[in-house]
Amino acid sequence: MKNRLMALGFTNALGMGFGLALLGLPSRAIAATTDPASALVTADDAPGDGIYGRFRGDFSLALGASAELDITRQAARPAIFTTLRFYQAVGLTLTGSQSVTSSDPLERRITASVIVEPLFLLRWSKYQHTGRALLDLTIDSLQIHAGVALLEPRGGNFASPTVANLGAGFGVPLQAKANGLWLRSRLDVELGAASPAVLCLVGLEWQFFFESGLVR
Repeated sequence: MKNRLMALGFTNALGMGFGLALLGLPSRAIAATTDPASALVTADDAPGDGIYGRFRGDFSLALGASAELDITRQAARPAIFTTLRFYQAVGLTLTGSQSVTSSDPLERRITASVIVEPLFLLRWSKYQHTGRALLDLTIDSLQIHAGVALLEPRGGNFASPTVANLGAGFGVPLQAKANGLWLRSRLDVELGAASPAVLCLVGLEWQFFFESGLVR
């Protein structure tokens, strides 16, 4: 109950979009978490409260590795990434990739982005979850991100150029719970160079939760 109240307070502080959505919080959403008998139990063997472990802490940290397919430059690179999320709603992600072939026009690429995943708190507060962990977590993982990409051309200098990086992504919880192993996919579009570049990243991450002590 304490975690629920903290999350609702955070949701109201996200801004007009989140705040307006929370004004119509149905009473049955409260009843579903305060009355265990009202929780749905599905074939996924997951509680029907729509949380699935996401209130284990106010922050989550994910570490992972992926393949980066640079569609525009016709190159593929291994990449590692880490993502810090606050109540599975907003966060920061860092990704670094390294060239492995001499034909790749880039030596390396590093991105830093702000991510927004608004669907979890909006859907959960309006009791719109299905009670199926795999489906709910996948839907709620839909994200948009914006930041910068620091590029190092082959034979050139790092961060020359530095371009805007925009995109979207989603994840699938392979263990049907928020903490644990996820399959993540992301589409990036680089803007600011001579021509836009499109990249796709697909990989695995491990996510765990922790209490920061910032929210009481």
